[in-house]
Amino acid sequence: MPNLLYIGQNPAAGTGSPVIVLRHLRRFAADGWSVAVLGDYGGDYRECKAAGWTVHALCHRRWWWPPFRHDSSALRWMRLRLLALEVAAMNPAPSVILSYLAAHSDFSAELATHVAQVTGAPLHILVHDDVSAFPFARGREATLRRAHEAILRSADLCWFVSPELADCFPSTAPHRRVLYPIPQGWDRPAVWKDSFATRPRFYYAGHVWPEQLPLLAKISAAARNAGAELVIMARNTPVLREFCVANGIHWQPPFPTNEEALAHLVEHATAVLVSYADSIADMPWCASSFPSKLVEYCHLGLPIAIVSPSDSSVAHWAQRVRFPYLFEPNSEIAVQNWLTGLRDRAVWQVRAALSLHLARTEFDPRRIQAELADEMMRGTERRAA
Repeated sequence: MPNLLYIGQNPAAGTGSPVIVLRHLRRFAADGWSVAVLGDYGGDYRECKAAGWTVHALCHRRWWWPPFRHDSSALRWMRLRLLALEVAAMNPAPSVILSYLAAHSDFSAELATHVAQVTGAPLHILVHDDVSAFPFARGREATLRRAHEAILRSADLCWFVSPELADCFPSTAPHRRVLYPIPQGWDRPAVWKDSFATRPRFYYAGHVWPEQLPLLAKISAAARNAGAELVIMARNTPVLREFCVANGIHWQPPFPTNEEALAHLVEHATAVLVSYADSIADMPWCASSFPSKLVEYCHLGLPIAIVSPSDSSVAHWAQRVRFPYLFEPNSEIAVQNWLTGLRDRAVWQVRAALSLHLARTEFDPRRIQAELADEMMRGTERRAA
């Protein structure tokens, strides 16, 4: 089996891309691949070491190396090439390289391109967001796009979470694929509870951006009118707590592990909400990002409603697959009626069955992993030939 070298943000349990990378690596290891990790400087490698993987520390510098300056392309290239030569000397030599283009830094992904050039190993890069769409990138959008497109052009295959994200980088067209964020999976789906008929509990679980609050307030009002309750499971902040109190929303503290969060939802939630903001202008990244919570929560066997602008990536997906529970942000009455329907056991079961169907087809983690692994295996075989 191939020797897989991962270069990127440290794989770790929790939320966001690090846990998605961790899930992929665990499945590679379970299938017999040799896994090595080269993560960020000073990162937490506990999950990797517990799995028995080889962990390489990224060298800070050698005394004879030229200095490093972020604003000097020549010095940056020199440092990356010197680091790549150090990595190439490590054992065992990689037969395939996996990287992730992180929002906070592109250094690791760029290093992966140098390592691939030095070793000749095929390079696969995961891309989950268009970094230039986030608020911290304002004024640097064009520069970031150019830098990231140059990195992605060097990959053998780029794996985007949505077609819309792939289209942000036109030059990758000959070597790109769409890969949903891999879920943990869950094998004990929810069952109907008589309490759903009296007061359905509609959960939003995940990070809450300030831009989402106006839409969440409208959804909460629709829930109250339906005799239901909106619950937000998210990190506690003064702004969020004040918002929940003002809008009659129940705040649920997040759990230490994903398993505990999923178990809580199965036991207490009637349905799950996937939503963004009122418009793409409010949250530009939702035009191309795909919600990992949709992929994750359909495995719980709970009804899912999507409330998002029609020009968002998740709305385009819902339109492509004819997912029936997609609502525009100004559709409070439609959301209210959908929530009212959850009181009926037969209606609830039909909606829950659709979630499970998605979990067992395009959102099946085995299927998602196989798409990535098969292409990586084919790439190593082509190089070997």
